[in-house]
Amino acid sequence: MKNLIVLFLFLFLVAKIDAQKSEKRLALVIGNSAYTGAGTLKNPVNDANLMAKTLQELDFTVIKRTNATRTEMAAAVAEFWSKLGQFNVALFYFAGHGVQVNGVNYLIPVDAKIENKDMVAFEAISVNDVSAKFEEYGENINILILDACRNNPFRSWARGGDRGFRAMNPASGTLIAFATSEGSTAADGKGENGLFTEQLVKQLKQPVPIEKVFKLTRVEVEKESDGQQSPQEWSKLKGDFYFTNPQKEESVVENLNPTWSGTQSLGSLQFNTEILGSFYLDGQLLGDLSENSENKLENIKAGNHIIEIRGVENWKKEITIIANQTIYVKAEKTNKTVPVITMQTTKKENATNTKKESSLNQFNDSRDNKTYKTVQIGNQIWMAENLNISMEDSWCYDNNEENGKIYGRLYTFDAAKKACPVGWHLPSDEEWMKMESELGISQAELDKTNFRGNLGIKIKSKEYWYSLSNGSNEAGFNVLPAGFRDYVGKDSFSQLGKQTFFWSNTEKGASNAWRRGFHYSNNGISRIGFNKEYAYSVRCVKD
Repeated sequence: MKNLIVLFLFLFLVAKIDAQKSEKRLALVIGNSAYTGAGTLKNPVNDANLMAKTLQELDFTVIKRTNATRTEMAAAVAEFWSKLGQFNVALFYFAGHGVQVNGVNYLIPVDAKIENKDMVAFEAISVNDVSAKFEEYGENINILILDACRNNPFRSWARGGDRGFRAMNPASGTLIAFATSEGSTAADGKGENGLFTEQLVKQLKQPVPIEKVFKLTRVEVEKESDGQQSPQEWSKLKGDFYFTNPQKEESVVENLNPTWSGTQSLGSLQFNTEILGSFYLDGQLLGDLSENSENKLENIKAGNHIIEIRGVENWKKEITIIANQTIYVKAEKTNKTVPVITMQTTKKENATNTKKESSLNQFNDSRDNKTYKTVQIGNQIWMAENLNISMEDSWCYDNNEENGKIYGRLYTFDAAKKACPVGWHLPSDEEWMKMESELGISQAELDKTNFRGNLGIKIKSKEYWYSLSNGSNEAGFNVLPAGFRDYVGKDSFSQLGKQTFFWSNTEKGASNAWRRGFHYSNNGISRIGFNKEYAYSVRCVKD
């Protein structure tokens, strides 16, 4: 059987390389700097020139426009659209000013005259229209890259100040990448190029899958910006793509995927392992794993499966595959030293030498007879699982009940305040701070906003997170990457596997409330006020 696997892999790689040689690649690159009514930007034209040159070196046919007016941008987009049927890889790149109005993202031409937000749709180019066009070519590799989250140049009418772009749900076969996270802004850059584009073009030349290109870019941008800028992407790609073709074969498991007959619902598994050995799915040998390797299996039947590694160290786990989604799992060595978390205590507790540690227990919700793990942190008792009680204004991710079984439900702020069972309540901002203080976040950092401290990894779950940041869950809190539901557009879900937020019951103005956030690429705990109509996860704390 192993000889057949090796033969299959060889044929697979040959076919893959031949397919890449026959790829026809098209790109539209636009960079706008010399705005007549919105202030001059230093780097977008330089960024566009650098991106166009890099893509040409990577065998793209490039349409480039710089300092383009509304008419010129529309004409370039029309030309790009007219050629999509002749290519099987299409990339749209824009650097310059961008705004979002009523949940729609717009790219600003240099001659835009926008006195109020009602004029944006007539003076700017809708990103949603570009993305929607890709739906007609869902079998292609479609890529949309926006280095356009600069400060909003139209502050006189832009409610809420500088908020950046709104997260987008990509069309089938499309990857959308932002220079920074949703609702944030990106700096124009200190040198000749913006930070995001400067780092991205370096990674485009790496012989790695497209998903890893953006992962590596994010790592470098966060490092260079001290965590102030974190690029983000959303993907519904259905095929493998390399900007630069790999020169060596990858691990067997990453390329060899099980196939299922009939019309079964299929999902994927992103499987990272510290362990060397043979990999089995439901008792079937699929190949050998390298130590500390990243592997992806696609086309796995939705439902429960057993995955195993058999080698010097054996490892086994039951997983649940969900249709049209990727589950993230990590196999860790057991013969390594795991640091033990010590709870930070107050001066009074230190004086009496009463160090408190976390302990696990359970609670049964009589409303639906679900049982939740709980954890004691300091003198607080928290649910150690996301709430999953069905009620109005709550949803399972993608409206899939299987997601609810793993990640719990997502609740608007008003629903979250009513969701906890009797004897429990939605924690306040102060109660979150108390828990964070017990875990070791310093007093100086507690009142800050955005990401604080470096303790997120200690309360993230050991699995389901995107590969860079599986947690250790030393504190037993078990934060899962449940994603969220946007309030704009029906059933717009985002960031499963990469990000999660929890409500507090403390309001921040009429329309916002304090939330806690966790991201796979950052080990801090985010504290920020946000729109109450979003739907986030809920953790209850005991009265």
